[in-house]
Amino acid sequence: MYKMMKLFKNIITGVLLVSTLVINAQGAPKVHDFNAKNNVGIIRYDEEIACKKLKIKKKEKIAEVSKYIIKFNRAIDELKFRHFIVLNDTELMVNVRQKVIIANRDFQAMTELQIETHEKLRPIKKEVAELSIALMDGLKSVLSDKQFKKWKKYAISVRKELLPVVEKQERPMMNSRSSMQGMNRGRGMGRGMGRRRY
Repeated sequence: MYKMMKLFKNIITGVLLVSTLVINAQGAPKVHDFNAKNNVGIIRYDEEIACKKLKIKKKEKIAEVSKYIIKFNRAIDELKFRHFIVLNDTELMVNVRQKVIIANRDFQAMTELQIETHEKLRPIKKEVAELSIALMDGLKSVLSDKQFKKWKKYAISVRKELLPVVEKQERPMMNSRSSMQGMNRGRGMGRGMGRRRY
């Protein structure tokens, strides 16, 4: 269970690191919008999809699993409502300040912003983690070992969706063979122009 929660923590931490600053291949900084709810790990599970993923057939077990997931989703909704102001204000603060930081290329200020953001959202992250642990404990009590392993894989895949998509910037690359041929043609032209024709 500890390893599982540690992995969840690493995934959520990655949201902050990836969403604040991305350096593209040419070294130019690119700003990605910061999402506070994603950063703290606020997510809802679909009980029907979950039961299909776990291949649960018995109605009684489907009802038990659904009960725990629905309870978790309601608690998450309540948490999101209670912390709406902190989440909204933090998201606005990060998105405004990081644009200024990127414009000034002040990467020390970016580090300070990440630390400040982490401190503001840490209590909410802790609450989300506690709810996730309660959900895991509840499901573990009703699922078989095989089904519980499938749940953990499903939960991780859902949480990974919180990570922002980093768009790869493509730049035209000259084919190495074409490049060499172009260079050789250039050299040939140079030599031809310098020669005397008979």
